[in-house]
Amino acid sequence: MQKEDIEALKRVFEDDEKIVAAYLFGSKARETDVKGSDIDIAVLLSSTPEDLLDYYLNLLNKLSEILGDKLDLIILNTAPPLLKHQVIKRGKLIYARSERSRIIFEASAQCEYLDFKRAMERYYECLIKQILL
Repeated sequence: MQKEDIEALKRVFEDDEKIVAAYLFGSKARETDVKGSDIDIAVLLSSTPEDLLDYYLNLLNKLSEILGDKLDLIILNTAPPLLKHQVIKRGKLIYARSERSRIIFEASAQCEYLDFKRAMERYYECLIKQILL
């Protein structure tokens, strides 16, 4: 991803007061992308808007003007625990309006993921026991 693209994205994020933080994740963040790879962007909002679909489509349109059509946009406020964990662990922070809010989100998301992980481990243990019986 070009530095100019990152700077253009930051301007969009700065102009939108709802956006607290934004991450690049996926193959572009890991630098394992190939020609034609999509660009994965995740944004954290200060609160989930009532008109989330309209907000999402409007933001997707603004970002697509910069990055083109091969863009996946995730709203972290509504993302499942595993996806939040992957974004935080393997993604790259490209914008933060508030470090405090970002840190609180990341800590909360990690706790949510660990709770989810424990529950899934117990589920799989029970499932394996049932299969082996």
